[in-house]
Parts: sequence; C-alpha cells; structure tokens
Amino acid sequence: MVAGTLPGRVFVRLQNVANQENGCNDQETNAEPACAADTEGELGGVIIAKVAWDGTDRVQSTLATADQSTIGLAWNALPEIDLAPGEEKNLTIHWATDENGYGNEVQSDSLSFDLDVRLVQLISGPTPTNQ
Repeated sequence: MVAGTLPGRVFVRLQNVANQENGCNDQETNAEPACAADTEGELGGVIIAKVAWDGTDRVQSTLATADQSTIGLAWNALPEIDLAPGEEKNLTIHWATDENGYGNEVQSDSLSFDLDVRLVQLISGPTPTNQ
C-alpha cells in the first residue's frame, strides 16, 4: 500500500540485483560446461518480474543482472503516476518463470534484489526523475 499526506509522484526501480552461481553439480555442468568459471547465475534471466499498480501490471523485466535498470526506465516512460494527499493505492511485484523456460543450468543458483519505491513530493519546478 502506498499513501502520502502530500501530493507526490510514484517512482519504482530495481536495485542490487545479484544472480549468484553457487557451485556446479554434475547436472548443471552437463547443461553449462563452463559453469565452474562463471560467477554469475542464470536464474534471474528466466524469471519475469511484473510491477502492478492497483492490480494492473504496468512494467516487466527479467531479473537478470544486466536488466536491472529496465523496470525503472519502463516506469519513467509511463504517464506520470501521482498520488493526491490521503489517497491510497496498491503497488505489488510478482514474478514467475515458465516451467519449460529453463533447464539444469539454474541448479544451485540464487537471486536477490531490492525494489525501491519512492513518493517524491510534487512541487513547482523541474519534474523529478527516477534515479
């Protein structure tokens, strides 16, 4: 739930996306022969994250480390999302992967990320940005 006492613009972005390769078992090595030399996991590349505003998906991206800025950039491209004083809205993130969209290359991989949500007070002057 997002709410404020002053009018504000809502910004959303991913930060600190980390895909970790946590060792290589036999099945993962068969699917990814260079696994032992790789320090970045593949799990995030097969997961699609969607950010919804009041139940409607607005932006999406994979959770691959290289795609970290995609959600913030896509959010910036939306029509401005503002909240009036006392207004309440639901902001949610959900993620999933296609059950046939990956193989043994994701075994033992882990993923972590932060979702940064900001409500920037609307003032006269330049439009705030999602940085």
